[in-house]
Amino acid sequence: MSEPKELDFFVEDEERPHPVAPANWRRGVDWYASHFDASAAVRGESSPNYTAYPSAHGIPARAASVVPDAALVYIVRDPIERIVSHYLHRVELSGETRSLDDTLGDIDRGSGMVFVDRSRYFTQIEQWLEHFPRERLLVVAQEDLKADRLEAMRRVFGFLGVDDSFASEGFGSTHQASAEKRAAVPLARPAERAIGAVARRLPAERGRALERRFRRVAGRKVERPTISPERRRELGGLLRDDVERLRAFTGLRFESWSL
Repeated sequence: MSEPKELDFFVEDEERPHPVAPANWRRGVDWYASHFDASAAVRGESSPNYTAYPSAHGIPARAASVVPDAALVYIVRDPIERIVSHYLHRVELSGETRSLDDTLGDIDRGSGMVFVDRSRYFTQIEQWLEHFPRERLLVVAQEDLKADRLEAMRRVFGFLGVDDSFASEGFGSTHQASAEKRAAVPLARPAERAIGAVARRLPAERGRALERRFRRVAGRKVERPTISPERRRELGGLLRDDVERLRAFTGLRFESWSL
């Protein structure tokens, strides 16, 4: 995998779907290639911003122009729980201070659609299928990774054409799932911006570690919010059709999902 794992290479400047996502397309293909081990038979990266349509356009086309034979692995999860995690990510990294309900706002006409659109998984898939054949796409449920990681990884390895019997002790590790989320308190915002500027000049992993240490010292704990029954029904109405299309497309039931 690349270092850092989220390269966001195919995101263009004026179409940046999230304020923490750098737009690296203009850096050029050589910049992109420099983040991979050239000796590896199979190389990959993991950039969630590649499935941000319609906030961002043209990402699949750019990818096809550089890596037309790419294998695409799309990790999905309960679409409403993804919205909660998306909100927490904003609180932690972007200084969001509004409640989840206020952030979602009047979804049909407001910025809350950004959260809904990223949970419309089949709609995201359709954009990629305009440039890549169906057989180059594998959909994996995050819930399956948690319930039976070896089997889920076997599917991924088989899809990639590598040894699907491979196993590692590292498969038992789950990064960030139980990590305490923290965000800087308002008075610490200037210091956080300064730390961020320093972190961007460091190697990616060292920079992220510096920012995490700052939040542990100067941050407030972020509790995972709950969604009211009324808001959950509203989100369900917006997402249910897309979930059913995803089920029909993949043949997967996603039985643990709330929709």
